Amino acid sequence: MIEFAYIRGWYPPARCSTPFGNCSSGNSDTEPLIAMHNILIAHAMAVDTYRRVFWQKQHGFIGIVANAHMYEPLRDDERDWRAVDRALAFSVAC
Repeated sequence: MIEFAYIRGWYPPARCSTPFGNCSSGNSDTEPLIAMHNILIAHAMAVDTYRRVFWQKQHGFIGIVANAHMYEPLRDDERDWRAVDRALAFSVAC
């Protein structure tokens, strides 16, 4: 969970920065992106290894799941739609 390790600093390596968390070191603006980049590289390497070494015998599938929250407005109202936009911006940075 990148959010809890590099944004909020609750899980090891507990790196974060204000206003997201209160850690002794870290940068919540850049380190989560670096961590996700490394996760994607590791995933690509695992897929490549599986396809080259194991797929011929197993014929399986390999994938990745990224967790993201989804929000919907309570009412079809401009204020509710703006609240959804803000919530999405905070949770998935869109």
